[in-house]
Amino acid sequence: MKIILSLLYLISVLSQESEIIHLKNGKTSKVKILEVNDYGIKVAEEEGYRYITYDALEPAFAYKIKRKSLSDLDNPITRVTLAEFCAKIGLWREAINEYETAKQLDPNMAEDLDKKIEGLKVNTAKEKFEHGRQTAQIGKRDNNLSQIEKAIKVFNEIIQDFPDTIFKQEAENELSKLEDFLKDMKFQKEKKLEEEKQKSESKEEE
Repeated sequence: MKIILSLLYLISVLSQESEIIHLKNGKTSKVKILEVNDYGIKVAEEEGYRYITYDALEPAFAYKIKRKSLSDLDNPITRVTLAEFCAKIGLWREAINEYETAKQLDPNMAEDLDKKIEGLKVNTAKEKFEHGRQTAQIGKRDNNLSQIEKAIKVFNEIIQDFPDTIFKQEAENELSKLEDFLKDMKFQKEKKLEEEKQKSESKEEE
């Protein structure tokens, strides 16, 4: 019996086409996907199999695999489940698209789904704002222009992507603060250079 099961397993593995999976750490791996479930994917190995959770996969790839595994995409409930999956892994645009598709499939769900979409936008904007503010604080503390540039990018994204949330105004306020900080940083740098120049000239005169 064990031999038969082993042979059946090998046949199932061989019948699967290899696919390149994209991991969150930037690496890729060519594997045979045996199963896709609520927690991740099951991939074949030389002596058995192993599981890779969705958290370990690059978000866009995780969404692609999850969506590909579903056979009832004409079911609005499936689309809502897929939207919630996208929201969980940080793909807010894809989540909204799935909610919108669910609304088209069942207009009776529109009111509830509009609330979900609005809640998703607010929560995403809030998370981005907190991240941007923390990044800005680090940048100002360490006079790190790279961190400040990252914060500016995050705040600009909030203004562009979430104009109907309270965080648009908050992001604009933070950008104004960063502008003042950079102006002061520029002034202090120029002042220091001028002082060094004067010291150098004084020494030459002596």
